[in-house]
Amino acid sequence: EFSGNPGVDDDGNGYVDDIHGADTVYPDGDPRDDHGHGTHVAGIIAAQAGNSEGGVGVAYNVQIMALKAAQYSGVLASSDIAEAVYYAVEKGADVINMSFGGYARSQVEVDALAVAFGQAVLVAAAGNDSQHNEWPCYPPAPRAMYPADLNWVLGVMASTETGSRAWFSNWDCTPRTSHEYELLAPGVDVWSTLPEEQYAAWDGTSMAAPVVSGIAALARTRWADKD
Repeated sequence: EFSGNPGVDDDGNGYVDDIHGADTVYPDGDPRDDHGHGTHVAGIIAAQAGNSEGGVGVAYNVQIMALKAAQYSGVLASSDIAEAVYYAVEKGADVINMSFGGYARSQVEVDALAVAFGQAVLVAAAGNDSQHNEWPCYPPAPRAMYPADLNWVLGVMASTETGSRAWFSNWDCTPRTSHEYELLAPGVDVWSTLPEEQYAAWDGTSMAAPVVSGIAALARTRWADKD
C-alpha cells in the first residue's frame, strides 16, 4: 500500500496502511511497540551501522518486517501468532524471529510454522525459567517451550559473556532428538535499541534469538538458494 490512500485497505488484505508491517491483535498497519521488547529485539538484528548512533546490529543492512502479535499486557494468543506467521510468509520473509513462547503446544501455531518452514528460517527463544525440555532429565518434570522446542524451529538458549549457558536459560536435555533447543547465543547484558531514542542492556533468550536470526539473515544473503 505504498501508493495507497491513507486510512484505506487498498490491497484488500485486511490491514489498513500496512506499509511497515502489521498488528494482528487489532488488525491494522501499525506495529509500534508498547513496551520496548520488540524494539530491543529488532535492534539486535538490524540496528544501522555508520550513523554514529547507538550500536550495530548483527545484520545491519537487513530489511525488518515488524509484526505485532502481542496484546498490551504482553500476552500472545496462538491465533494472533499464527496470523502473523502467515502474513510474514505471504510477504516473503526469509527469516522469522520469535522472541516469545509458552509451555502449551498449539496446533494452530504448529500448522502455521509448518507452512513457514518451506520458505523461512524459523528462530525462537527457549525461555528463561531454568527448565529442561524432556526426559530423562529430572527433577523437575520436563517443560518444553514452544515454538522453540519444535524440531524444525531453531530453539535458542542464552549464554553468558564467557560462553557458558546463562543460569536463567531453559536448556536442552538430550541432543538430537525430536524435542530440541539447538543453539546457544549471547543473552546476558545485550545492548540494543529502545523506543524514544533510548538504549539498554537486557538479559534473556529473547535477546539471544535475534543474534541467531541476524546470522541466519547473513547466511541467507550469502547463500540465497532456499533449496
